[in-house]
Amino acid sequence: MKKTSADKVELSSFDNLFGQEQSMIDDIVEISLTEIHSFKGHPFRVEEDEEMTKLVDSIKEEGVISPGIVRIRSLGGYEMVSGHRRCLASRLAGLSTMPCRCKMLTDEEAVRIMLDSNIQRENLLPSEKAFAYRMRLEIFKHQGKEGIKSAKKVGEEAGDNERKVYRLIRLTYLQTELLEFVDRKKIPVIAGAEISYLSVKEQRFLLEIINETKSFPNTKTSKLLKEASLRGKVTKERIQEILLEKEKRVSGNITIDRKHIQRFFPSTYSNDEMEIVIYSLLEKWQEGGEKGEGKNQV
Repeated sequence: MKKTSADKVELSSFDNLFGQEQSMIDDIVEISLTEIHSFKGHPFRVEEDEEMTKLVDSIKEEGVISPGIVRIRSLGGYEMVSGHRRCLASRLAGLSTMPCRCKMLTDEEAVRIMLDSNIQRENLLPSEKAFAYRMRLEIFKHQGKEGIKSAKKVGEEAGDNERKVYRLIRLTYLQTELLEFVDRKKIPVIAGAEISYLSVKEQRFLLEIINETKSFPNTKTSKLLKEASLRGKVTKERIQEILLEKEKRVSGNITIDRKHIQRFFPSTYSNDEMEIVIYSLLEKWQEGGEKGEGKNQV
């Protein structure tokens, strides 16, 4: 690997490290940002948002306080395992190097560290958790460990049960635009998991109808769409009929008058937005019961 330098500071490369004592592999070294590459399949978004601006300002004042974690790439350079946001912030702050701890890691170890350093972050999007869980579960599959026990272990590592793990992983089978609606809370997670069983063509039909009508599937209609898809290919017309179908049954239905629950929501919320919030709370209530925490706690 060709040696690089930044601001006349000579950097330690893995080629040099391997020629030294084994203990130096875990040393913190300055690495050129041009040699750092993102983790393959990194499921967490790194965006130039308000939080990134704060991080950039902090790095300009104090530098990178917490070193990233990298491992050597077979194609040269380094693969970022932990520290993607700090890496981008360093670039935006005008730095040319970043302190990193160089580690010898297997794929399994690298995935575990990458997920552990991100999965507990606040305000993770459903899509971020979905791809993270799928990545972790695939590691178990490569080890020959499949089934509910693996899903349970993945969930335990992040504080979720196996049912939610499977539900979130189903979101990774959604078309990008539909998954974006889940992240924006236009489609509930439960509904997103249900419509993920639709074929690619059927999902595209659904997306077209959503864009045309501004009507989003709820838990009920998403289950009807899934059932119709599993029975055979459905037409765009049938999908529209299901999506726009009004409540026709009287017996067995529960109807809530908007005026009775309006005080719990901003005045700008539509019926669909209120429904999404209600389903989200019911989902948390159900999960609380599954964990034995008591279904009277929302």
